[in-house]
Amino acid sequence: MDNNFFGQDEDELWSEYGDTKTSWERKVEVLVNIAAMKAHQQNWSMEIELLETAADLAAEHGLKLESYRINNIIAARQMTVNGDPEAAILRAEIVLNAEPNFVPDETIIRFINQAYCRKGSALIMLKRYAEAVHVFKIVAEYADMLNDGPELAHANTALMRCYIQLNELDKAKTTGAIAKELYQDNSRLGEMLEVDRLFAKIALLEGNYIRARIELKEVRILEQRLRHSSEPETKLLLGRAYMGLGKFESAEKVLRRAYLSCVNGWNMDFEHGLEAGYYLVEALAAQEKMDEANRIAAEWKALSRRAPGVKTSDIETHNEEVRHLLDAGKPDLAVMASKHLIDLACEQGDIKARWVAIDGMIRGFWQKDEFDEIVGIWDGLSRESLNYQDDLVITIKNMVTHALQKVGRISEALVLNQEVLADARVNLNQREWLYANENAARIHKELKNYREARKFKDDTVKEYLASGDSQRALGLIQYFENRKKRDQGK
Repeated sequence: MDNNFFGQDEDELWSEYGDTKTSWERKVEVLVNIAAMKAHQQNWSMEIELLETAADLAAEHGLKLESYRINNIIAARQMTVNGDPEAAILRAEIVLNAEPNFVPDETIIRFINQAYCRKGSALIMLKRYAEAVHVFKIVAEYADMLNDGPELAHANTALMRCYIQLNELDKAKTTGAIAKELYQDNSRLGEMLEVDRLFAKIALLEGNYIRARIELKEVRILEQRLRHSSEPETKLLLGRAYMGLGKFESAEKVLRRAYLSCVNGWNMDFEHGLEAGYYLVEALAAQEKMDEANRIAAEWKALSRRAPGVKTSDIETHNEEVRHLLDAGKPDLAVMASKHLIDLACEQGDIKARWVAIDGMIRGFWQKDEFDEIVGIWDGLSRESLNYQDDLVITIKNMVTHALQKVGRISEALVLNQEVLADARVNLNQREWLYANENAARIHKELKNYREARKFKDDTVKEYLASGDSQRALGLIQYFENRKKRDQGK
């Protein structure tokens, strides 16, 4: 393997570094060159160690621009190699704190803007999207000032990604349009495809699965042409589009590719791979391939606990305990464990964990048919953040709808049920979609909307029978028979 840089090998560079006549500026450069050799050898830890030493020397001897450049490199490596966005932010802030006031020097502004880019990217990795928006707005301003079209496009792409996560889709479309035009003007097809992929994601969120599928198939064709393989995120989103269209076999094929391509190589797209695995389980279940669905689900759970940067926390341990208690038919203990998990999540400020715990508590009361308790939980909730919990929102709302109907709050049950049926995410899980339609049949029967009730009942029974769930079909038929007898008795 050829590790020569600038015509010298590593021993020669170390000899030059140790020479007392070598300037500090050259010593820093030597360390950076040796670090590049270590990266070429895939010795990432040594690369970062050498870069950190070079950064310290540059700062100590007043080599300001070199210090900025190296710290920006380290920040990038902390994200791409170590998967440590918090360490990346600390490195980026060394540069930002060194220049607290605006400096008109173009060279310095470029280094500062690179540091903002690193910080913003790290914030996205940490899912701190609102903070990342603030940072990338600064990046966009500096890029515009420098007339740097590609950097301005990058900033707007990052803003688009953040706005999607914050459910500010109009802003996402605006920033995406700016990025796409800039990439197109600069002949950056690869980057433009990322923007198109994000526009397709917006179409998914808006429930326009046909448009999303069309866009993603085009993106996939061009990615395969450019890179001989489509991006994992493209396959993931295309699989979700097929799920929304009810094409579960097509969804299975593309999601399986996304899942395996990420997990087998365990590359930086592991998060997309794990998400693809989650939907793959749903696609298999929709086709009644339960043995494989259960196998993938178990594998997915094991992998998710061992993903790069993931540490099993007290919250995850308690959540696992709640699931086991529910599966074992011990709802009282599950409710108690869920309450403890809520307290723990609140202490740590973990919104996601709090909703997981609430889901566990509702499931526990649902197993016990204690519908008053479920409604009491619902009445005490601030529900705005629930809509951002993609994997929980439909399940929780379906159970609450059922509970509201059971306690006689029919009009509220109707409103919540209509909210669920209008939510595009209900189409991603056939079981929850059927549950929502079953709830609708029962509610309209209670409200004596007989035509609507009969339509929902007939369609739902038909779907239950087609999916092999005769018990749920029979239960719904029996409910209507009992209601008919009760109404006739009156």
